[in-house]
Amino acid sequence: MLVIETGLSDPALHVLIGLGLFLAAYALSRSPWRALVLVGLIQAGNEINDYTVKGHRDFTAYLIDTAFDSAWTLALPLGLTVIVAIVQYRRRKR
Repeated sequence: MLVIETGLSDPALHVLIGLGLFLAAYALSRSPWRALVLVGLIQAGNEINDYTVKGHRDFTAYLIDTAFDSAWTLALPLGLTVIVAIVQYRRRKR
């Protein structure tokens, strides 16, 4: 539905929504790890919703689709979490 309304591709939406959720959760929690876990939980809920609403007949195709969706959603939040962890580690080491 969002793909049609926005004109963006499904992977682009997963990247943007994952990043938006991560930044909002990070701003509220001040912890990149908590924000990453929250994005992962929301993504898991989204995939469960996709399975129950769309009713995939081919479970293997569903798992592949879920893996790609999850990778797109978590790519930037995971990268940002690693960068923040490295920066925090280097600051503590000084």
